[in-house]
Amino acid sequence: MRPATQLPWLSAPWEQAVTALGTERLPAGVLILGRPGLGRSRLAEAIARARLCLDPREDCAACGHCAACRRMDAGAHPDFLCVEPEEGKSAILVDQIRELSRRLSLTAGGKGARCAVINPADKLGDSASNALLKTLEEPPEGVSLILIADNTAHLLPTVISRCLRLPVPAPQPQPALDWLNRERGARSDWPLLLALAGGAPLAAGKLAQDSAGSLLPALDALSAAVSGRDDPIVVANEFSKWPLARFAVLIGWLAWVALRTRLVERPRAGGFPGLERFASLAARADARRLLETWKEAGEVADDAVIRNDALARERLLLLFVNAFDLEQSQGVQP
Repeated sequence: MRPATQLPWLSAPWEQAVTALGTERLPAGVLILGRPGLGRSRLAEAIARARLCLDPREDCAACGHCAACRRMDAGAHPDFLCVEPEEGKSAILVDQIRELSRRLSLTAGGKGARCAVINPADKLGDSASNALLKTLEEPPEGVSLILIADNTAHLLPTVISRCLRLPVPAPQPQPALDWLNRERGARSDWPLLLALAGGAPLAAGKLAQDSAGSLLPALDALSAAVSGRDDPIVVANEFSKWPLARFAVLIGWLAWVALRTRLVERPRAGGFPGLERFASLAARADARRLLETWKEAGEVADDAVIRNDALARERLLLLFVNAFDLEQSQGVQP
């Protein structure tokens, strides 16, 4: 498995890991940083495979054919361990890390290497973090601990300092869209799905699988508010379980689509199911208010300190609704 060739945006962190592997300077701790949906687990497994492989290639990637690689393929390599929150738990417990440390202290097979993936590492409790730190400070020979986290905010500085950091940034939108169209099939709604996924292509692909069951009812509800068939405040409350940033991205994207429809083009044939609900409405929409909605939605999506999600959600939807009918003002205040 070589993620740099499968997921182009992993090439930089993979090459960083390869450099450490090739010079035998890979530390006991490796910290992969990035949002979910970018292939962090694939990168972690590729590094573990390279460490455990009995006959790695010249480029340090696992050979894919030796006994160790075959065991990894079967999910049965005794020197590859994974730690994640237990079912029903929100955090990784100290007893899990103590058990991991015990198993890592045992004699390894193969070439003497052992690897453990801790995912997500930012779910380590305080006691678990301190227990992990002890292992990082005095790691058994041949041990690699690969931590996966969204960011460093919830990790001990002393843990971070003992790890090789491998940041996995989201790719630029156009390369990400090119990859999605090529690997997952052409869809007119990839820009929306990618935006809702925070720019993570694999997460966008997962949303695409679920879109018929999640986005279409959302578009139905929003079109009901826009057309006057339902109260916008009631509709806004239906999105209470959505993260505010995701709701803002959806409103902003719809405002952008309506603006382009109003000023530039009609929706393309075969477009995303649900957008046709807004096509006829866009003809009477106010371009200036659509632009205001798009701008404010972007500000809300980027604002991490909004105090009242419900009010922000209601305001965004009222702005959007008002852009479609100037005669029925919803009383939005600046």
